[in-house]
Parts: sequence; C-alpha cells; structure tokens
Amino acid sequence: MGAKSRGGASERMEARSVLSAVLLADSFTQRFLPVTLEKPKALLPLVNVPMIEYTLHWLASNGVEEAYVFCSSHADQIKAYLDASCTWGSAGDGGGSNMQVTCVVATNCKSAGEALRLVDQKDIIKSDFVLVTGAVVSNVALAPVLEAHAQRRAQDRNNIMTMVMRTASAAQAARMGEPEVLACLDPATKRLLKYVELAGAGGGADGLAKGGKGAASVKIDASFFSERDGVQVRTDLVDTHIAVCGPEVLLLFSDNFDYQSLQRDFVTGVLSEEELGNKLYVHEVSREYAACVSNLRSYDAISRDVLSRWTFPFVPDTNLLPPSGGGGAASTFRYSRGHVYLEAQVPAPRGNSLVSDVAVGALSTIGDGCHIAQSTIGRHVRIGKGATIIGSYVHDNVVVGDGASLVGAFVCEGAVVGPGAALLPGCIVSFGVVVGAKAVLPHHARATLVSPSAALHAPRTDADGFGSGSEESDD
Repeated sequence: MGAKSRGGASERMEARSVLSAVLLADSFTQRFLPVTLEKPKALLPLVNVPMIEYTLHWLASNGVEEAYVFCSSHADQIKAYLDASCTWGSAGDGGGSNMQVTCVVATNCKSAGEALRLVDQKDIIKSDFVLVTGAVVSNVALAPVLEAHAQRRAQDRNNIMTMVMRTASAAQAARMGEPEVLACLDPATKRLLKYVELAGAGGGADGLAKGGKGAASVKIDASFFSERDGVQVRTDLVDTHIAVCGPEVLLLFSDNFDYQSLQRDFVTGVLSEEELGNKLYVHEVSREYAACVSNLRSYDAISRDVLSRWTFPFVPDTNLLPPSGGGGAASTFRYSRGHVYLEAQVPAPRGNSLVSDVAVGALSTIGDGCHIAQSTIGRHVRIGKGATIIGSYVHDNVVVGDGASLVGAFVCEGAVVGPGAALLPGCIVSFGVVVGAKAVLPHHARATLVSPSAALHAPRTDADGFGSGSEESDD
C-alpha cells in the first residue's frame, strides 16, 4: 500500500533546513541477553565508551543539529544518561556548535517499524533526515551523501532514501555475524533495484540458514534491463545501518503496519511496489569506516577495529569520547606500540605481557606475570597475579583473581572471577555475578543474577561467532 497524501507535506518539508537525525537506541532483538535484561545495549561499553557516544559524536561531527533518540527498553536509563551527559559539539569546533539531543520514549514498542510510526505521529521530522541505530561506529563524511541525496530529491521527490553501504570481502562481512546481502544496482545511478538477505550466510546470525526469508538462489527481474544497459549484482556490500531519508519514509511506515524491520520489510517492500514510483539509492563507501554493533560477533569485530585504529578519529588516544562511568569527563588514554592504550593512573605493570590491541581504563591494577592480548579492560578493575585475558571484554569494577583465565569472554560491571577460575570462549558473565575459585564456565555459558524470562531461552544464534580467543591480527 502506498503512502497517503497529506495536505501541505511539501510546504512542511521546505519550512526548515535544520539537519535532523533519528537514532534508534533500541535494537528490538534478544542478541545481547542476558546482559540487556539489566542495561540497554546502547549504554554498554565498547572499548570503554558507551556505544551511543560513538553515534552521537559522529552525528555532531557531521553537522547534525537535532538528534531524536528513540528509546523503549530501559528508556529511563538512557534518558538519565543523556540528561547527565555533556553537549555533543562538532569535532574541532571548540564546542561552539552543539547538537540538541531529545529523547522520544515509548516503552511498548517492539520493532523499528513501530518506533518510526510513533516518530511520524509526533510530527517532529519536517524535512530530510539521517536515520541511524544507536550502536553505529563510523567516520564516514555525511556531506557527500547528503549532497547526492538532495540532488536526486530536487529532480524527483520519489527518491526517498539513500542507504550507506560499505564494500567488504566475504571474510570481512562474516566477522560481523550478519547474513550476506545480494544487491542489484543500476551502475550509472546507484539506484537499488533488488535487496535480498541470502540464506545460510553470516554464520546464521538471524536464523536465516534455518528457513528464514533469505534464498540460496535469486531471480533477477528481466524488466531491470529494459531501461538500462546493464545491472550490477553485488554481494560485497554490507549495510551500515545509516540512511538519509525523506519524510515520505515515515509516511510509508505509518501506512504499512506490516513494516517492522527497515531492511527486510521496508526496503524489500518498496522495491516490490515499483508501480508506486518510490526509489531507493545506495551510497557506497570503501575507504571510510562504518559498522553497526548488532550482535556479539560484531561487538568483538568492531572493538578490534577501534583498537586497530580503523575508526580514527574515534580511537582511544584522541580522547574525544567520554568513558563509561566517567561522569562526562574526557578519557586520558595514551598510545603505545602494538596498539596498547593505557589511561592515566594505571600503574606500570611489572613482568606483564600486554601483547597487542589492549586498552586499560584508569585506576585499574594488573598483577605481576599477566598475559593480556586483544582485550579491553575497564576502569577500577583489579587483575591478580598470573592472570590470562585473551580476546575478552572486561568492564568497570571487575575483579579477576590470581591465575584466572578469560578467553573470548564478556564480563560485565561488578562481576568477580575467582582465583584459578576459567571462562571458556563465548562465556557471558553479567552484572555482579561471582564465579567461584577454580570454577570452569563452559563454552558459551551465560551467567546472570536476574531471573530470566522466556525470552532468555531464545536460540543463541550468534554464540558460535563470538569468543574465538584468537590472538591473530584482524588487519
């Protein structure tokens, strides 16, 4: 069903030129259970910085003046965090240009589609806007995307969306744990003609290999060739969850209540209703970085990319982003050889091997004889003598006992890993959990103090891809 006409829509879109963004802070998935039973994914630390900070600072650095943060699950925590945070100024402007951030709360929304319908009902978006999720890490310059989108809109108002997609090899895409995408493009205009998530790709991150919406083979409509000499069939593009949209996108969500997901429902729905005239385009990036933390595998991959400096300037030692639990104060990281980052007030370890790709937060202590590689350590963490931490993520105020071993583990704030304990690859230890001395948590174990709901028993679709514990470089 097409979008209904609304009186004065064009006048409303032209009434203001403020660049706005809609940020979906809720992922509407269960991929980070049991951690997200207690804290929203957007506030979980990624290399010691809340994920949402990467997205907000990137938007501000690209001249976005208004950001509407939509939150559903744990909305009170997100609102409190944003209320207490400092302003988000454009990078390099000395704080003179600040982005206004407004929370839009609806605790009963269950999908991105419902969220965007509510945004439309509130009538807060008057012109073209940036649509992004709250876990995007990017250094992409938006100006060329906005300019190309505006030029297409000036020629035809039915050019309603420009999706930012990044070129990636099959191996790079697999690191993110997402299904492989097949996209058909007009090579001259980059108009998107077909978008399919392929079955069995991405390590089954969304169950597509088990009979999902994807397909092992794809039929190309012969009509694609009637208006153009050729069609690009691409499987090397990864959706970054960044798009520039016209207000018509919100209208289409309001008029089609079966649209729940942006990619699977909206994009495929618009492409299948070509007779309505709405067109989608792709802006391809290759030298810049853009990725979304959508599951534990992508959390691991993007953390390593940040440590390896692919996300510059959003890397630890530029100290642009406030650390988790820092009260809005800037971090104090210093860079050392091998992509090792230590904050101030971290005592110089003796007899330790900080191998490579390691970040250690302020006021953390590391005992003698430890081995730490490809891991992040939060603030106020105490690590005992002889501990081994490889490919793991240890958040603030964690205690790791003497001789403990963490390989490919995810350990939340306030947890305790006792002396001699072992966390095998894929383990998740949630907030405040105590793992006893010499205890061994098996592969992909998940420990929490919260009584789990039925949702906790959802398939662990991304567990296989997280927690390899490898010390190999991802460059």
